[in-house]
Order: sequence, then structure tokens, then C-alpha cells
Amino acid sequence: ARQIRMLCRAAGQSVTISTSAANVDADIDLYVIADGRPIWLPLVAAGVETGQTETVSIDSLPAGNYFLIVIDFPGVPTDYSISTTFGPPRAPAAVAPALTAGPWDAVRTKRERARAGSGPTLRPRPRR
Repeated sequence: ARQIRMLCRAAGQSVTISTSAANVDADIDLYVIADGRPIWLPLVAAGVETGQTETVSIDSLPAGNYFLIVIDFPGVPTDYSISTTFGPPRAPAAVAPALTAGPWDAVRTKRERARAGSGPTLRPRPRR
């Protein structure tokens, strides 16, 4: 295994990391690990598909130091190239609509509003 140190200067940047082995029969894996020394080294992302290339994309990377580790899967050392491309934060994926209570509305009566600390009471909404 070989490691390369990568610095992300600004929080929230997107990054794409690509590797390609020189040998077409090679199988390499790519790991991105945050430098949380001396306490821990958390895995941020991994590319472990079969083949000579790996690509990992991270949408919003916190600022800090990271290790890029390339492992020759069968244990046979092979030459490879690696590239990193930083960009602005990517737009978040579409968010599923929030669940609604259906025909129920949060409605409180005068008596319920007079009670201190009580939350809303769900009552059926009148049909129209």
C-alpha cells in the first residue's frame, strides 16, 4: 500500500479522486482517510471496484488533512497515476417531500391553549 497526503483548505469543497493502473490486468483499490491523529483515522470514502481504475467523489469535504491510500488488490505492486480535482460544493440531491399528517391538523382549543406547556393536539380537519 502507498499513501499520499492531501490537504483540503476550505470546508465544504467537492473533490473527485481518480486512479488508473498502468497494467490493464491490475486491480487497485482507493481509500480516503481523514487525518485525525493521534486519536483515530476515520475512513471517508473507498473505491473498491474490480479493475485498473477507481474514482471516488465526495460532495462536501471538511477542511483538513487526508491520506489517499492505493492498494494493489492481488498484492502485486503496480505503477499507477492519481489525480485530484477540487471544486465548489455540489448542490444537494433532491430531498423527498416531508411526510404530512394527512387529514389531521395541529389545532388547539381555547381550553388547551390556556394550559401551560401543553403541545398541539391533533384533531381531524373538517371535510370540505
